[in-house]
Amino acid sequence: MKTVEIHLGMPLLNDLDEVDDVAKLLNDLYHDEAAQGVVAFMGHGNPDNYDSFKANIRYTQLEKALQTYSKNYYVGTVDMKDNYKQNVMARMQNNNITSGKVYLHALMSIAGDHAHNDMAGEGNDYWDASEPTSEDNSWFEFFNHNGFTSVVPQTNGNPLGLLELPTIRQIWINHTKNAELLEDAYHSMYPEE
Repeated sequence: MKTVEIHLGMPLLNDLDEVDDVAKLLNDLYHDEAAQGVVAFMGHGNPDNYDSFKANIRYTQLEKALQTYSKNYYVGTVDMKDNYKQNVMARMQNNNITSGKVYLHALMSIAGDHAHNDMAGEGNDYWDASEPTSEDNSWFEFFNHNGFTSVVPQTNGNPLGLLELPTIRQIWINHTKNAELLEDAYHSMYPEE
């Protein structure tokens, strides 16, 4: 029987130092937008009962790191309790930001369904006035209906995922090059067990 080794490359934002690195790279890319309004990043997040590797803390750490460059950076999620779009808006309002442009960017490796619908969805299919805080309402419509002007920067008609940003993509490439031998795949995936 042939032995097969499995090597595991770490996820983006694997450690706190990397949070600072990613914040710098995102600021390098979006500082012009932050000078004109809010730059809101939408990540996925995990519900409390499925917080893999306790990863949710990275969203709040990334927002804090980005705000060392500009108070106009915010990071929210689709699925992390207390970090939905309405929580992002509440933090903006706490910083006296009650109107202006909100540039929306996906904080996900690819700009798939969540980016196109939950973040950038436009029109009546993405807004329910009877439930203005519903998670079914897109970020685009939510901010537009709350006194802001939503902007979704696009390339070739689509928002970008993080893998489409060369400097961010390089971090994943480095993780693959530096992949570690995974001796116990089950327990590395389920560290609480």
